[in-house]
Amino acid sequence: MVRRPFSGVFTSGQHKGVIGSNNNNEEDGLTYVDLKIRSVSNGEVENLSLQDVAPSKLRQLQNAMRGNNTLVKLNLCQNKLGNFEAWRLASFLRQNNSLTHLNIMMNRIGTSGVKMFAVALTVNKTLVELDLYNNKMGWEGYGAMAKALKVNKTLRRLDLRLNKTSTVAAKFDVKQASVDLLDINTSIRFLELDPFEGGDMIEEILYHRRQVVYALHS
Repeated sequence: MVRRPFSGVFTSGQHKGVIGSNNNNEEDGLTYVDLKIRSVSNGEVENLSLQDVAPSKLRQLQNAMRGNNTLVKLNLCQNKLGNFEAWRLASFLRQNNSLTHLNIMMNRIGTSGVKMFAVALTVNKTLVELDLYNNKMGWEGYGAMAKALKVNKTLRRLDLRLNKTSTVAAKFDVKQASVDLLDINTSIRFLELDPFEGGDMIEEILYHRRQVVYALHS
């Protein structure tokens, strides 16, 4: 399956209020990452993308995000995020009412971290895209997500590919859980899984769902 580009990936300077990829510019002795963090703390930025950031700076960013309701798109892919960072992001999602896109692909988030996101999705009502591509959640994490999506009615796209759901039993469970989920959740439009987890079958189901929605609104 061809990987679709995540719509929450941003480039520097293309839109007002967007802070893009890291560079070495400095202002008043602050690094560019410091300036990004300050902008978040002051509620001055809507779209933020940070990669390969030092753990200490990530902690500062997550502290700056407390109470923030101006961020709309957040891209933290490739930052070696683990379960602790996932817990802090999930806590932010439980309280936030502005973020619509969260990209945390290609990190190190495991089962316990994904379970925290699942809990957050049961109460969050603004997030429409969540990219967990290439993490380490395992089939238990997928099960937690499937349960959360039986409650959540706002998420439109979820990418769970390359998450090490590798045993034979897990493959069957993931496929069946996905089918059961789609019987209940009618709002999701893209649920991206590896082919051996039923990804092709799920995509076909959702393709027809999108066509129906398009026909109703055309």
